[in-house]
Amino acid sequence: MGDYWTVLRERFQAGLLRASQCKLVAITLDALTAQVQGIMAREKPGETSVETIVGLVESACKRTKLLISQFLLSPKLRSERLEVLLLRYLMEEEVNMEVVEGIERAEDEKERKKREYEESVPFSCKDI
Repeated sequence: MGDYWTVLRERFQAGLLRASQCKLVAITLDALTAQVQGIMAREKPGETSVETIVGLVESACKRTKLLISQFLLSPKLRSERLEVLLLRYLMEEEVNMEVVEGIERAEDEKERKKREYEESVPFSCKDI
């Protein structure tokens, strides 16, 4: 999946890998699985275009990749206390799904606007 797995392996080999860090990654991947299953159950082929369904799944995967690579397995994250606090929060029974859905909608809107912008310019930053 990328260089961030190298961080995991290096921390393990150095004896620095914490159980809380592994647990957070596992919870994140389980949440992605549940989110994709929810998308597949909610979005019916024929009612929703295949492109829309693929886009929703792709968006969920991108968010998960960023969470893992830029936060959970970032070489900069060294705080066991933060990991423990996150785990404690995640173990709480109540999750405010309105907040979760609002964050997802905002992220999807941001991605949509980014795609629209990239399609509207006659060149790519990669061309420069």
